[in-house]
Amino acid sequence: MPTLPMLQLLLARAKQGVAPADYPRTLLTLLNLSWTDTLQPPTACLSWMGHSGEPIPANILHADPVYLKPDMADVQLFKPQGLRLEQAAAYARAFNDFYHGEGYQLHTPAADRWYLSSPRPVRTPEVSLDQVTGRNLRPFVAAGKQGRDWSSLFTEAQMLFHELPVNQARQAAGEMPVSGLWLSGGGPLPAVGDHGIGLVAGNDPLLRGAAMHAGVDCQAGPLDPQENMLIVRQGCHSAWLAMDFSTWLEELRQIDNLLRGWIQDRIQVILYPCNGRYWHWRMQNKMRLWRRKREMAHYVTTKNQ
Repeated sequence: MPTLPMLQLLLARAKQGVAPADYPRTLLTLLNLSWTDTLQPPTACLSWMGHSGEPIPANILHADPVYLKPDMADVQLFKPQGLRLEQAAAYARAFNDFYHGEGYQLHTPAADRWYLSSPRPVRTPEVSLDQVTGRNLRPFVAAGKQGRDWSSLFTEAQMLFHELPVNQARQAAGEMPVSGLWLSGGGPLPAVGDHGIGLVAGNDPLLRGAAMHAGVDCQAGPLDPQENMLIVRQGCHSAWLAMDFSTWLEELRQIDNLLRGWIQDRIQVILYPCNGRYWHWRMQNKMRLWRRKREMAHYVTTKNQ
């Protein structure tokens, strides 16, 4: 691990508190968007808004393309990288032809972000794609209370995609094929409450959709920090899904550089790593000299620290 002086300073001396344990819940909590119909946040409808701005299809779900890698004991799930829009369209055509007349429709507005509209609500496992990526899939599926529709779609998508020419071409090129769909994030739009966020910055469809729904302006480019501004950086998350350690480290370096400017400008910062904790930095925290800085490895290997 590299030395990241500003990030290590903040993590050592800022005030800690309890926060939601994942990105969707953190974002919706900060924008005071509440839901009651599902256990998982209804992120698919918000992400669809952020992608297209078009009317939300009925019973919309995330239908993330996944690669299932079986071995002797288990099945691991990964997110294929490097998908192209024309490849996504080929998978969608095959799926929609297969389900023609049944009311299911696979939408691919972006190469790696797919959605499924269903003729009826689909009960999904109580875990998100992030929670199963890179791990043994079996206990998560067994523990979920998904219904018949989810199980049928999950199994049939595996069989349908297996022999597609687009899958064979990806394998021949040394790329992960798409061997299934992970369905999640269903439910109606959440209720909007009062919040103190004046502006959000980031380039994530869920962020854009949630901001639109909450009535907050969302800008993609780098901005000078403003009061009550929410800045979302997805670099670490994207690198983790791709198992790309060097890109993950580079994103940490960029965050450290941002913190350097903000701390020197005496700006309050609340850092949400989306792991169940937050760190609130004020200038007076700098004088907490008894809180000694730790190596970065401590924070990435110790749970909730």
